[in-house]
Amino acid sequence: MSLKKRLHIFVENFSSDSREEFFEQELPFLSQKFDEIIITPLYPGNINLAIIFPNVKVIQFDVFASCNRIKIFIRHFILLFSIYFFELFNTHHKLYYIKQLPSLINLLILRIGAAERLFKTQKVILSDTVYYSYWFSQFALILSIFKKFDNSVCAVSRVHGSDYNESQTRSVLPFRYFQLNFLNSIIPVSQFGANYLIRNFGLTGRKLYVNRLGLNKSYRLSLSAGGKLNIVSCSSLIPLKRVHLIIDILSHITSEVTWHHFGTGPELSKVQELSRKLQPAVKHVFHGYVPNRDFLRFISEN
Repeated sequence: MSLKKRLHIFVENFSSDSREEFFEQELPFLSQKFDEIIITPLYPGNINLAIIFPNVKVIQFDVFASCNRIKIFIRHFILLFSIYFFELFNTHHKLYYIKQLPSLINLLILRIGAAERLFKTQKVILSDTVYYSYWFSQFALILSIFKKFDNSVCAVSRVHGSDYNESQTRSVLPFRYFQLNFLNSIIPVSQFGANYLIRNFGLTGRKLYVNRLGLNKSYRLSLSAGGKLNIVSCSSLIPLKRVHLIIDILSHITSEVTWHHFGTGPELSKVQELSRKLQPAVKHVFHGYVPNRDFLRFISEN
């Protein structure tokens, strides 16, 4: 693939209340690799970035804008059913696609309408542009359809966990085979994710590029002051993260230690209740959600 000069990134939500912090770690690197970066959020509103760069700008796009579904159905009848039958032929959920035909056709109509509007906002499809969905979900489907309008489009998507692993969501993630087939590249954040896509969807390594998330290695951590041990964890409090296992381990500790957890979620009250049974020497602090820069400052100072 030749070097691209423009990157159009589609993110889910980057408001003050809900920010994709790990994307913020990636942006400085991307800003050095592309001449221009455009960020479009799924949900219109202000994007609150900790760091903004001269070559980065935000363009709003309303994915859920109302549309004339009958006109889209008529205008894109062939495209609509070619996508549906492609998925039906390839999927391991054939019965689901037969039973859910009306709702899936409605979903496709809405996403085709969004792709059509996106296509119209691009006065010309530039060969030096990469369209990049940060999550393998709403925008990944829209960009896959976008490529059907013009196959010269270069469209890629990251995949994280719940956006591809149906055992996590316990539901069918619609039109995954279509997206995996038509996107130029799929970028899992782990080798586990790559192996899952190869094993469950028959994806070949030819379009898979494992690219992990992480922290900038340039900052330094210091030893805890006064020999006191701080244990820090950071994650959503959901069953998948198994944060209760930290408490199981701490229950065997009798020396002085303080456990700090950053992040919140539906398991918060359960984890808090379990932590009350720890030995008095084991302190625990639940900080909830904090901005990424505040979290990095905390671990560098403690």
